Amino acid sequence: MTESEGYIGQLATAVGATEPALRLLLSIVFGYPLSLVYRKFIWDLPELHHHVFNISMGLGICYFNYGFDIYHSILAILATFILIRVLGPSRNLRLASFAYHMGHLLFGYVLTGTDTYDIKWTMPHCVLVLRLIGLTFDVCDTFGSHKKGDEPKEMDVYGIHKSPNLLQIASYTYFPGSFLVGPQFPYRQYERFLAKEFDKYQGYIDAGFKRFFLGVFYLVVYQIGNMFASDAYLLSPEYASSGYFSRLIFLGIWGRLTLYKYMSIWLLSEGVCTRFGLTFRSASKLDHPDEEDWSAGENVKVQRLEKASKFTHYIESFNVATNKWVARHIYKRLKFLGSREISQGATLLFLAIWHGFHSGYYASFLMEFIVVYIERSFHTIVKGNERLRRLLDHPHLQPLYFVLLKFYAIVGMGWCLTPFAFLSFSKYYAIFRAVYFLGYVFSLVYIPIHFLLKAIFPRERAKAEKSQ
Repeated sequence: MTESEGYIGQLATAVGATEPALRLLLSIVFGYPLSLVYRKFIWDLPELHHHVFNISMGLGICYFNYGFDIYHSILAILATFILIRVLGPSRNLRLASFAYHMGHLLFGYVLTGTDTYDIKWTMPHCVLVLRLIGLTFDVCDTFGSHKKGDEPKEMDVYGIHKSPNLLQIASYTYFPGSFLVGPQFPYRQYERFLAKEFDKYQGYIDAGFKRFFLGVFYLVVYQIGNMFASDAYLLSPEYASSGYFSRLIFLGIWGRLTLYKYMSIWLLSEGVCTRFGLTFRSASKLDHPDEEDWSAGENVKVQRLEKASKFTHYIESFNVATNKWVARHIYKRLKFLGSREISQGATLLFLAIWHGFHSGYYASFLMEFIVVYIERSFHTIVKGNERLRRLLDHPHLQPLYFVLLKFYAIVGMGWCLTPFAFLSFSKYYAIFRAVYFLGYVFSLVYIPIHFLLKAIFPRERAKAEKSQ
């Protein structure tokens, strides 16, 4: 062990973190002074200097965290470049890129996997896999067999100006603001950034620091809260023997803190990307001419998440950039299956596999599929019956309905996150048993409730149909 590693290890012990976790946090925070150096000394130089800076900084961050395992990312970049050059914008490129990158990642899980969550080279590599698969898909979509004028509208956002060379692919991959934990962003966004299309806008400074302070806030809340609602207590006999309602409340609090752990890292990383000036989306031209939108790298919709009253709200506000990537590159491309439920199930299965082989990932995404299906079916019943809508909107019932929805959303999220956080079946099964398998019971109980609601509040025809 070197002297520097000793210092970092001692600091990690002092703050109650693991050394890999502390290295990860230090690397992300290091992006803020790095962005200042970039904007002051690199920004006005030719594009080649940008590529050299981003590659060298990204490689340094990777080596600081994972040592000689850096070669995995180098291989992935070389493979992407070779595949694009050899296969061109074709279906074969999509298939080969997907197969290579997912195969490389899964092989890494086999080599490094344990029964806990590990911060190893596979963690940034799973981010890299989506980025490089997305790049090859965008190459195919941009330079494929579209007739002129018949390109999908989304090509305005994702269409690549020119097929990237090896240096550009490496720079895009190792961009120091997002190499470790994201956020995902399309190559076209990076292309526009390097072309200085956002140069006249200066809101990135304030927007970046806002995300930084939000990230610090949630990190502090998590660190303090974790002293009282830790993973260890959730597995303890004391938790299992406490009052049932107390167990549910604790599970909900623990789940919210677990969300904050991920949110803090994503907010900090997003803030770095914004401080570089990468995440520009649009500028208001009418009502607020000075207002700029720097949310192109947004990975957490904070207000939406804090106000969530159903799981759909969590999905819309949590890990946003990855969800958009999956929706565009996986879900929409499965339209040929002819079923929204099958496409959604296949997409969630992909996400589980992408995370790894632990059973907890599959249990968590299975529960997400079930809950989203339940919420969608309930919404359909409510939307189709005006009498039920009036009943739920009754002023005297609103406070009770609000409390029930918040309890459902917060405690339910704790339930769904349990296998994702603990991974090992023996651990999350013990917690499920302590709360009497609440989530599964809820899912089964909803089946008769669903048919009862449909019988009592049948779907009404539209007024237009009644008038015919």
